[in-house]
Amino acid sequence: MPGVLPVTALDLAPHAELHTDWAREGRVILAQFHDDEVVVYQAFHPETAAYAVEHQRLGGPRYSLRRMSWIKPNFLWMMYRCGWLEKDEDQGRVLAIHLERAFFDELLAAAVPSSWVPPLYPTREAWQADVQRSQVRLQWDPDHCPRGGPLARRAIQLGLRGDTLRRFVHDHTRAIEDVSDFVRAQRTHRGDSSALTCPRERAYPVTSAETRRRLGLATPIPLGTRELVCHPSTPAPGIDGVQVQLELDHRELALTYRVSGDRSATTIPGRDVRLDPARLWAHTCAEVFVAGEGDPYVEWNLSPTGQAARFEFARYRERVAAAHPAHAGIETGERDGAFVLRARVPLPSFAQAAARLSTTVVLAHADGHCSYWALRHPKDTPDFHDRDGFALSLTCDPTAAMVDAP
Repeated sequence: MPGVLPVTALDLAPHAELHTDWAREGRVILAQFHDDEVVVYQAFHPETAAYAVEHQRLGGPRYSLRRMSWIKPNFLWMMYRCGWLEKDEDQGRVLAIHLERAFFDELLAAAVPSSWVPPLYPTREAWQADVQRSQVRLQWDPDHCPRGGPLARRAIQLGLRGDTLRRFVHDHTRAIEDVSDFVRAQRTHRGDSSALTCPRERAYPVTSAETRRRLGLATPIPLGTRELVCHPSTPAPGIDGVQVQLELDHRELALTYRVSGDRSATTIPGRDVRLDPARLWAHTCAEVFVAGEGDPYVEWNLSPTGQAARFEFARYRERVAAAHPAHAGIETGERDGAFVLRARVPLPSFAQAAARLSTTVVLAHADGHCSYWALRHPKDTPDFHDRDGFALSLTCDPTAAMVDAP
């Protein structure tokens, strides 16, 4: 990647690849996150930054727990606020702070807007009372492109004070990294999206309906539930059924797969297992295929191990690049005796207005064979890449709707 310096703790990608998957408008929490961690950014005087890196916690003579401290999960929003480290010495270094995800969720739930929002508070006095009570302040501002121009998309920042700030500093920060050298290297490319490299960020999922309401986030659009069909040439003894539920949330598909039946009939790798990212499909795995109106399409492999991989194709089975290890927010568990896998995948840029979808599952069985499940099987042998098997038609604008494709 052009201009990349060693920043070992951040997952990096070309801006040209990232921004096509981001929502163009509305309130979106863009962040780099993993199963139990979220990265947030702050800019400080070099003396404060040096102390934080050395001690792996914020502090030092210039830092005060008595002042409100603002954190930003969006790297480019941080770049706008600190002017790519060209504003002043008090914002002379940028820190990437690796925060416990459960604590970040707690902050979102406790946040109170910095200005009166009548739908949330019937009176200004009620809002002011909540402001005095809460130790987390919420602010939505226009996001900005790398060159600094405002966008229709809104970016979030959270102000922390009191005991919440103390817990942020002492209890819930996992690691602190000074990424200032990386920022300076990349600011020379801020006018060229093809050369600019950024931390890989995507829309952060807020699952609590109450927290979404308080943050003013749009409600995910339910698309429906579909039953998958086992290919007749690959029987699945002991399995009662496989289904998938779909939602659309800020240009991302949220998928919930349920496998019902005898769990001992299948081999499901655990979270402690590491598989070859290019061969997740050779084991128990959920898959998503997304195409636009033309030939290109993408394939996502979603493993119970928590691993995910993305493949890009120019046309039927013509891969244009090696597998991209990816993060799809995979969660697994059980509900009503069924194995459940949840994941989120962004719609590719060529399919953000309309898409053809296929959701599939591979089940590895205890006797060594695999069964193949899909919405539709157009051939005598399993072939998830066959466009005739892309059995769902999705329209995204102005409102989302999903129907069975002809």
